[in-house]
Amino acid sequence: MEKLRFPPREDSLKSGHSGRSKRSSISQKSKASSARSLRLEAAIKTTRLKAEISFSERDNEVRRRHLLRDIAIAEAEEQAIKEALKDKQNEETKEQIR
Repeated sequence: MEKLRFPPREDSLKSGHSGRSKRSSISQKSKASSARSLRLEAAIKTTRLKAEISFSERDNEVRRRHLLRDIAIAEAEEQAIKEALKDKQNEETKEQIR
């Protein structure tokens, strides 16, 4: 006796192209999509962290430049005070000699 073959129903769980079930095929697509999603998330995280490092380095460089500027200002003030004290001492010495 010959088996009767009916065309696959639209809602059949078997795909028309292979012996795999539609659920299996969907599951594999879902897994592939999930893997792509995980890779994408990892790539995004890596890019974000690299950007944070770059900004951190720039922030550190800006901070360093501000500190160098502050040091230069403090040194200039110190030099001005030394010269003012030296001038005052010279004036006092000249007055004592007179």
